[in-house]
Amino acid sequence: MLRELKIQNFAIIENSELSFAPGMTVLTGETGAGKTIIIDALSLLLGTRANIDMIRYGETKAVIEGVFDAPSEKLLAVLAQMDIPKEALLTITRIVQEGRSTTRVNGVSVTSKELKDLSLYLLDIHVQHDTMRLFDPSRYLELLDDYAQTSITTYQELRSKYNNAMQDYLDFLALESQAKEQLDYWQFQYQELVDLELVDGEATKLEEERAGLKNYDKVYDLLQRATSADADASRLMVESLSAM
Repeated sequence: MLRELKIQNFAIIENSELSFAPGMTVLTGETGAGKTIIIDALSLLLGTRANIDMIRYGETKAVIEGVFDAPSEKLLAVLAQMDIPKEALLTITRIVQEGRSTTRVNGVSVTSKELKDLSLYLLDIHVQHDTMRLFDPSRYLELLDDYAQTSITTYQELRSKYNNAMQDYLDFLALESQAKEQLDYWQFQYQELVDLELVDGEATKLEEERAGLKNYDKVYDLLQRATSADADASRLMVESLSAM
């Protein structure tokens, strides 16, 4: 939650410090009292674009500083990714000045995008026709978890273990299916060998028969030529002897 808000040289405010206690805080006042300026200052802490017109007349810079306590686990994780040191309080300081404005979180400079990423876990500003996170589907689960006051870290760890175990199981089923197919193929080959009723020496016999069959066409052709009736006797005798 927001604990302190410091505003210096912003709009019409010269120097103001607000402290917030747990529970509900209401800012009241007539139109023009400066309530909107407080909202604008908070918006800057959430990453809205800075403008030098926001600087108080006659000054060179405006400083907005917010102090937040009780950072959530998700916020701590985002801070770790940005190499921002973990502290009990989160301090955001935004300096608006001509040239280049700067933003620091716990003393570390951050970009506008990084500040917007952090702001998602800090606070919401609701104005007319604007519910912000409530209309963002990517935040629905987070809102439910926050409402239930529970952490999903344990669930995520168990879910990861389940997914890994399920993948191992599916891999095992795939290997089992491959093994069954290989076994069926080997059994088929074995049965073919059994049906052939092979005996010792049959391989040699088959090789000899194969060699004879390979020369069958050549032998047949030669015999046909040796017995041809179109040649004279002397040539027939020579070719017959050669063919035989």
